[in-house]
Amino acid sequence: MNGDTGLSPVMPYRYIWQKMVMIPAGLCLLMGIAVLPAFPTHVVTPETPVPAARAATRLSGRVIAIQDGDTLTLLDMDRRSWRIRLAEIDAPEKDQPFGQKSRQSLAELIFGRTVTAECPSADRYGRLVCTVWDGERDINAEQLRRGMAWVFRRYATRMEYFRIEAAARAAGRGLWSDPHPVPPWEWRSRVRS
Repeated sequence: MNGDTGLSPVMPYRYIWQKMVMIPAGLCLLMGIAVLPAFPTHVVTPETPVPAARAATRLSGRVIAIQDGDTLTLLDMDRRSWRIRLAEIDAPEKDQPFGQKSRQSLAELIFGRTVTAECPSADRYGRLVCTVWDGERDINAEQLRRGMAWVFRRYATRMEYFRIEAAARAAGRGLWSDPHPVPPWEWRSRVRS
């Protein structure tokens, strides 16, 4: 104990923390003022699912696995693996017609390559939802161009994707060679029923 203050050597630091940080922050909250820290409060880690509203990240790494035509695993420079869902597109399910061809198409495009993923959100399964780039090439758009995916209408915001899908449909590429292709979201609802 310090004879002058009656505090242990650790206590002054706690006292300073309470007076200089905790009390002003608490007062700001009571007054309805947002307190924004000067450092990021959320770090995306592969171990924990990311709430959709909080995920915003850019990753670079090598594609080490292709799960299906719109899902891959990326290994970043720190050797962490990330499950990534391609944003705004929906590829056929594995057991659906063109499901394996869509998976093969994505593998031909990027398996083993170093890519960049711009990930503004995460889905309910904890996968980062991203636009994936191989240099200047938008891989999400390339899957649409090859006729290996639909624009995921429920989440789509890029009008360019609709134009690319329409061109693939008109040319009869990929799944559009089927006279009656079933969108994956309908296929999934049929399987659940």
